[in-house]
Amino acid sequence: MTELYLFKLTVWMLGGGVKGVRAVESHEHYLHQINEMQIKYVLTDCETYDCMKNAVDDSNCRGVKFFSCGEVAVQGTVHISKLLSENAIVLPEVNVDVRNATLVICNTSGSTGMPKGVVHTHYSFTANLIMMEALKMQDSIMEFVVNYGVVNVCLAMYSLKYGLTVYHLNKFDKNSYRSALPYFKPRLIVLYPYLASSFARDPILNDVRQQDFLKHMMIAGWVLDATTAALLSKNLPDTHIQQVYGMSEILYATATEIPDSGEAAKVSTIKIEGQTFTCSGSILANMEAKILDSETKVLKPPLEEGVLHVRTPGMMQGYFSSSNVTIKSDIDQDGWICTGDVAFFDTQRRIYLKERANFMYKYLSHIIAPSEIECLLQEHPAVMAAGVVGLPNPETSNVSKAYVVLKAGQHCTPEELCAFVANKMPVRKQLHAGAKIVEKLPTNRGGKLDRRALKEMALKEM
Repeated sequence: MTELYLFKLTVWMLGGGVKGVRAVESHEHYLHQINEMQIKYVLTDCETYDCMKNAVDDSNCRGVKFFSCGEVAVQGTVHISKLLSENAIVLPEVNVDVRNATLVICNTSGSTGMPKGVVHTHYSFTANLIMMEALKMQDSIMEFVVNYGVVNVCLAMYSLKYGLTVYHLNKFDKNSYRSALPYFKPRLIVLYPYLASSFARDPILNDVRQQDFLKHMMIAGWVLDATTAALLSKNLPDTHIQQVYGMSEILYATATEIPDSGEAAKVSTIKIEGQTFTCSGSILANMEAKILDSETKVLKPPLEEGVLHVRTPGMMQGYFSSSNVTIKSDIDQDGWICTGDVAFFDTQRRIYLKERANFMYKYLSHIIAPSEIECLLQEHPAVMAAGVVGLPNPETSNVSKAYVVLKAGQHCTPEELCAFVANKMPVRKQLHAGAKIVEKLPTNRGGKLDRRALKEMALKEM
């Protein structure tokens, strides 16, 4: 991990930009990205060299230089250790147009479609680093977020600026994570909500609490359900539970407050029309936010939902295009970006996120947010995780179906789960298409619940 970011830092200091790809992509995917980017250099390791070399050979890029990292030097590459030797050439001074020069192209998680390349400049990342001071991170961090995503790059830069230690896991494996936590004893861990839900119900929390090393847990990528937030607060009473919100396009945008006092921060909630929402905090300094009606574009008052729009100096330059022209289709002429997230402010101007607009569906004339039903299902004592999708129905437009992962050793029937929801939800939010018990839920590249894959699976079963 150190070698990876030393390499990136060198590229940035020389005025270049970087883009990462997953190590398990297909040849066609590598080839597409190589041709699109017109790359000059590749950093690889012994596991990915062959597939990358084949893709470069089949591309229209010529003279590509290969570098390698890791313990084993890969034949046909320059190992990064040679670049770090005492005889290495001192980097020349390079004048960089910080507002326009590409620093990094981050891939979106693909939660609403194919991942897009989000172009960020030196200026946008520097602006966001300044705003990230409000997160009050600890001096050691453990995360497993993908190394081509925005969260990882932000954390790496933040750690370089403030001298923090980052323990990076290349992928999430439950057993490896269980071993790494007590071994490294990080003071801060970063989790996606889907995995935080599993973590909150894991017996390892007893050991973590007793060893008293974990002082800060940051939830990123989306929002925790209220049940999981309460479980984490109960099982880790001396640990700050902080929820942050952001997007690849705008970087970090909000964070719940961590007090200067010794009291551990917990995620606050609000109850509206019987549903409990968790707070995503206040907008960070130097940012602006507004919530508009999705159709009329009229500003929404506190406690009324609409679509969240943000304006920030940490804004992306645009989406990458193979024509070398960035596309700014989501940014209006005044510099506001529509996040596509349905949200509302409370009376203290704190933000509560409800759902991605693209994930919502209609039951008769009612708009259904699947996360509402998922949050309720996770209140069931036998449920570990849940995913809900809307399936087409000629009489009601859509009907809801749940896919549920049970806790180890627990038993519950689909009929019992449907009855559990029916006892607590109005008719429009009930599981009219039933429920199904599964071993696991699909996740996307960013480690989030893959709703598109879940929907495709459900449609095939109809």
